[in-house]
Amino acid sequence: AGAYWRGDETRPMLQRIYGTAWSTPEEMTAYNEFKLEAARRDHRKLGKDLNLFSIQQEEVGGGLVFWHPKGALMRNMIENFWKDLHLQRGYDLLYTPHVGKADLWKTSGHADFYAENMYKPIQVEDE
Repeated sequence: AGAYWRGDETRPMLQRIYGTAWSTPEEMTAYNEFKLEAARRDHRKLGKDLNLFSIQQEEVGGGLVFWHPKGALMRNMIENFWKDLHLQRGYDLLYTPHVGKADLWKTSGHADFYAENMYKPIQVEDE
């Protein structure tokens, strides 16, 4: 995603530069160890290595998960735990549609912010 000076798209696009800094070498070492551990626990790597799920970006689309049997069982157990806990604590369950009219996503701000990663609207007869 591009960024423009003061949000003005008529200006040249800015170059983003990311950096980190630490007060001590020990803090930098701790950060590097944290990053290595995070990479080791990356759910995308674990999901593939443990045959829990797959994401077939090119064939189906980014972020659309195919749950394999072991992963589906784990997901079911986690969802049941979550639902039971929320119901015990007095919360109500709510389900919403996965697909909606484009106006909904414009109102929420998702259409502008996530447009490049969203599927294009489907044309429905009589609408």
